[in-house]
Amino acid sequence: MEKERSFSEILTEFLELNNLTLTEFGKRIDKKSGHISDWMREKSAPSYYSLKAIIKTFNEPANFWLGLEDEF
Repeated sequence: MEKERSFSEILTEFLELNNLTLTEFGKRIDKKSGHISDWMREKSAPSYYSLKAIIKTFNEPANFWLGLEDEF
């Protein structure tokens, strides 16, 4: 059985592949870098509305962000 990836792992991969910083990512989805940092440290998770903003902004499938697919 495959280990389920955390949102932090998914976001880290996305940021690295797209050469984005937490601050740049946050600005694009209208979130403060502190929120993004909390997601990265697994102190919190993005809300429904934050996930929706991420999906719309970066035009990537929801299944990738939810960890249901490995590739975007």
